[in-house]
Order: sequence, then C-alpha cells, then structure tokens
Amino acid sequence: MGKIVVRNSAQNLTVLDEIELRRVQDLAPHPESRRIPDMAPGEWKSFLEDVKKRGIVEPIEITDKNEILDGKHRWKAAKELGIEKIPVRVVSPPDPIEYILSAAIERRHLTEGQRAALVLEREEYLQSLKKEADERKKASLKQYKNDQKCSSVSAPGHSRKGKTFEHAGKAVGVSARTLYRVQTVKRASPELFEKVKKGEIAPKKAYSIVSSSQKRTQLEQNLDSDKAIMAKFGYSPKPFDVWSVRTDERFGKEWPGRIPAEIVFQTLYFFTKQGDLIVDPMAGGGVTGDVCKVMNRRCLMYDISPSREDIKKHDIRDGFPLEGAGAELVFLDPPYYKKLEKEYGLESISSLPRAEYLAVFRKFARDAVESGVKKVALLMSDYTDETNPQENIFIWHYVREFEEAGWIPIRHIMVPLSTQQVHPDIVNKFVASRRLARLSRSLVMFVRGSS
Repeated sequence: MGKIVVRNSAQNLTVLDEIELRRVQDLAPHPESRRIPDMAPGEWKSFLEDVKKRGIVEPIEITDKNEILDGKHRWKAAKELGIEKIPVRVVSPPDPIEYILSAAIERRHLTEGQRAALVLEREEYLQSLKKEADERKKASLKQYKNDQKCSSVSAPGHSRKGKTFEHAGKAVGVSARTLYRVQTVKRASPELFEKVKKGEIAPKKAYSIVSSSQKRTQLEQNLDSDKAIMAKFGYSPKPFDVWSVRTDERFGKEWPGRIPAEIVFQTLYFFTKQGDLIVDPMAGGGVTGDVCKVMNRRCLMYDISPSREDIKKHDIRDGFPLEGAGAELVFLDPPYYKKLEKEYGLESISSLPRAEYLAVFRKFARDAVESGVKKVALLMSDYTDETNPQENIFIWHYVREFEEAGWIPIRHIMVPLSTQQVHPDIVNKFVASRRLARLSRSLVMFVRGSS
C-alpha cells in the first residue's frame, strides 16, 4: 500500500491508494477510545508540528458509523489545525474494544509503562470475555443435562486459549517486572494507575508509592506475632533441620498427597515475614493458602485442576504467573513422580516420562528467576523403582535442575512421613521381603543467585 498524505489545505492533497476522504467534523472517537491515554503536552506539541510538516500520513480507521477505532490523535490534530478532510479506512473488527487496545499498544510514542497499562487492560478484557463464555457454556451444559438430551456437549461460546500476560507483554517489548508493577498499582490505586497510563509517573515510582503505603497499613494493624499465631493452633517454632509433623485437617481440603500444615507453618516462620507474598503453583487442596491466611501472608494459589474457588487454574508448564512476580517465596509441593500417578490423572506431570518430568522443574526454576522470585521451598520425596532403577529420582536430581537455573540451596530439612501412617500389615510385608519403605521427605530451601 502506498503512502497517503493530507496537508493543511484540502486542495493540497496526495492520495496514492483508493482510500476514502471524509470530513473531520463528521467523525468522532469510538466511546471505548477513552481507554487510550492522551499524549503528554510536550509530545502533543511535537506531534502537531509533525502533522503541519508532513500532513496525515496514515489513514484513520473507522467503523461504518464514522466512529474512530485507530487514529484518535491524528483526528484531533487535523481538527486543531483546520484540516477539512482526512483519509479513512472503514474496518469491521469482530471486537472493537480489543481492536482499539491492540492498535493503541503499537503506537511508537508510548512509554513502557503506558504500553504495560494497555496490555493489562486488553488481556483483562479478553479474560473477562472468556469467563463469561465459560459461564454460558456451563449453563448450557447444565440445561442439556436437565433435559436429559445428552450427558455431555460442547456448548457454544467465546473461547480464548489466552496467552499469559507475560507473553502478551514480551510481544510488544514490555518486561514481566514492569507488567507486575503496573498491575499491582492498578489494583491498589486506580488514581496512580491512570497517571502511569498517561505517562505522568513511571511504573517503578508508582509501585514504590503503593508498596510504602501497604507497609504502613500493615504496621498500623498491630498484627499478632508469628509465635503467638502458631501457638493458637498448637504449634511452636522448631529450630532444627528435622521436623516431625502431623496431618492437620483444619487446613486445606482432602486431596491426594495432602501435606501437613505444620510444614508450611514452620517454613513461613523461618523464611518469610508477615505481609510477604507467597505463591503455591501446585496448590492441591489449598493447605498453603489456609496457613498463609492465619499467618498474615499474602498468598496466590494455582493448580492444573483447581479444587477451590480461591485456587486459579494454571499449568506451570505455561510459565510463571504474572501476579506472582517478585514473590518472597514459592512453596512448591509437586507430585512425587509416579507415586500417586493414578490419583492425579493424565493432566498431571506424574504421567510424563522421567526426562520430561525433570524438564518441567528445569523450566520452572528458570521462569522463577526471570520473574524475580526471591526464595523457593521444594518439598519432595525420593522415588525408587526396584524393577526398573533407571526410573529412580532422588532429591539431588531436583537440586541439580535448580542449581543450573541459578538457584543456591541454603537448607536441606528432613520432614519424614510418620510411621503411624503405615499399616502394620505393610510393615510385616516389607520385613518379610527384606525391602525398605519410603518414609523420607525433604524440604530444600533455595535463594536466587546474584547473577
């Protein structure tokens, strides 16, 4: 397509393609264009000078109702400079809102903070569409079942296998850390978010203001000490590298491989402080989130098969969740390879071959580094197969994957399974066959390397 130029006078016009000319006064921005930030005064002045010199170079994209989808600033400049007619192209996108946001993100004059704000708005909008579609699909499925027409059906709806915010940001040159900062500001202070969106304040500075405010609020709450909180639930800090723990049904729901809450209590006490952000990417029955709540830690929980509403659906193979960027601690309690393969199902990493299973940890460790996570607590048990020892995976195999990704192990804590959980018949069986049962379990603490 050739270049289109409309200069200040409607008579001084060059059109090298068949693009329609319409009067400026007949056009108006689409209502949703309010999402697009105005240029800063200095940028606007430079933009006007450029339009005076070169004219309107690119056609403005509009709907068949003369609503501007892309080119709001060019239209405003033409209006201010007295240009009577400008080149337009009529487009009919499936979703005008997504089109407006996507077009705006590509504008060269935006700062990284402004681009991040628009990326967040677009992705959150698309996710809201997907949520609505999922709800319609569930309602449709329920109606079909009630009518007893079929036991399952693929209901119609808007489906979006969404890219993560990180991927959307990378595509337009926005770092995951900037996206995290802007998203945090958006949730904490809509006023500051609007300033970031307009380019009046940098994401880093806005995030610093929000963080300082949150810390002050936390101090004002006069929270109980960690020791006092633990005592309320019958626990006390264990300053050793062996923790004998028991199952506690007050935390989490029944779930395959449900972990004792005390492991989380002790980990939070020794390696975090109140107000810290904790991420559990394989939350299972939600034990970590429940303990974090009573210990006054913020917690984000994810799982490939969420068991509760406060656990978001996410597969760690798709990358580290944007919301968890910069977390103080990731509590990672993954499947112990093939130990409960049938209970976890085919979607679980338990079903993967050994090499692919370990590769998941390698990728996760690297993703966590890139997302600015400070510490990782890996809860893991050895897996041994006497009939096929090549399948064996020991704790040092996992440590190796994390070390290669830049993590430094600082503690190896033993948290063995209780012998009370082993039925006497099983004990007799192992004794008679001269075999060893697996009761060992390790909690390895990592910190991110300086590199």
